[in-house]
Amino acid sequence: MSGATVRAHLRGDDRVDPLAIVARTARVYGGHARLLVAIGIAVFVPVALARAALGAARPVGLAVASALELGAMFVVQGAITWAVARMRTAPGTVPRVLDAVRAAPRWLPRLAAAGALAAAGIMAGLVAGVIPGLVLLTWWLVVAPVIVVEGRGVFAAFGRSRALVAGHGWAVFGVAVATLAAQLVLSLALAAGLNAVDAVAAGPLAVAIGSSIAAPWVATAWTLTYLDLRAAEER
Repeated sequence: MSGATVRAHLRGDDRVDPLAIVARTARVYGGHARLLVAIGIAVFVPVALARAALGAARPVGLAVASALELGAMFVVQGAITWAVARMRTAPGTVPRVLDAVRAAPRWLPRLAAAGALAAAGIMAGLVAGVIPGLVLLTWWLVVAPVIVVEGRGVFAAFGRSRALVAGHGWAVFGVAVATLAAQLVLSLALAAGLNAVDAVAAGPLAVAIGSSIAAPWVATAWTLTYLDLRAAEER
């Protein structure tokens, strides 16, 4: 895929259409899979090691590990948002993972804090009755791009994300469900296959491999959702 074609899919669309976003995600992911998966590996391999360490403390350890994985999603999304922003503003430039690492100090502490808060809130909402957690996930889906692109603080980013989503809730919810369902199916299939080989290592390996592949897909879709929400706001 040419750079010009990929950049065309990185432009915001003032129609927040879940199916269109997923289709554009497939094209962007296909055009930059090496970069996006490398970002996933940089974040989720350490998370997988943490899961392996926490797995012995069942069930609390697994709950903490699940929250950590959800929080890591916001960090991956932030890095991918940064990469997408670079590709949009500097045509022909394909950022490297090293570039993201060098840029990370500007936004990583806020992304980590926001990811931890979002993970805690969403997990609590899911435990309280599923629907509250899904509502919070929808409201907070674009917290990471707000931090990276708009330079907002942690708490301001949550409010800004909810304001952008307002009026497009069902569309954003559709993106969240479609992308996370795809990640879940891949993770479960991978875990089942690995479990047949080594039950102890199955969980951490599924995170290291599956999330490194699937999380950038999810994060790309959420970033494109942010771009469409901004375009709709500016219409």
